[in-house]
Amino acid sequence: MHTDITTFKLKHLVGSKKGTNRNKNQDRFLIIEKDRYSLFMVFDGVSSNQMSYLFIDEFKKRVMFESKVAEISEHTLGKVLYEINKKLIQSGLKGMSTLSLLFFNIIRNNVEFLNIGDSRIYIFTNQYLEKITEDDALLGRNNIITKYLGLETLTLDDFQLEKTSNDCNYLLCTDGFYTLMENELKEYFATLNFRKLQNIKKKLLSLQKGNNSDDSSYIIIKNEISN
Repeated sequence: MHTDITTFKLKHLVGSKKGTNRNKNQDRFLIIEKDRYSLFMVFDGVSSNQMSYLFIDEFKKRVMFESKVAEISEHTLGKVLYEINKKLIQSGLKGMSTLSLLFFNIIRNNVEFLNIGDSRIYIFTNQYLEKITEDDALLGRNNIITKYLGLETLTLDDFQLEKTSNDCNYLLCTDGFYTLMENELKEYFATLNFRKLQNIKKKLLSLQKGNNSDDSSYIIIKNEISN
């Protein structure tokens, strides 16, 4: 008997613009693609610490190292990130960053996500756009985040991945991006559903030109499911 096996066909687009009110773009990305999995990460350095990008760069290096020496899975990734955060703090390296990530298990066709801080992850099709993360921020004071990389009180539970749909498209973005998107949601939704990635990038640059006071960064992942 023949059984159809659904597989991921992932295409991604990355973009980042320095905020007009920022001296340096502290947003960062990390994308790791292996035979068994794909990992997409977006970091947003907290602007109150001008050296946060150094913390993020070291965090990225350690994730890349772990991906080379060990087989990372959705079951082990949280502990890996927790240990990296703890060791960086112990080393005396100062910095604060949000984190949003998606982990695609190519073998099991699972998608899991994690966010710490106020960066976000959305899932979307040509019918809807849905936020699947919750901001770690004070109620009524969205500019004050309550959890971030570099925080000593983060626990292993804070790095627990959650499952999400495996048959849609994905947007990971910093607050500088989604703040602009929410002001022109229909325009951005239409743009995200352009067929060609280069057309999406061109239109997003046009929409954000001169409007992004904060660093604005995103990863768009188009998931062209095949059977």
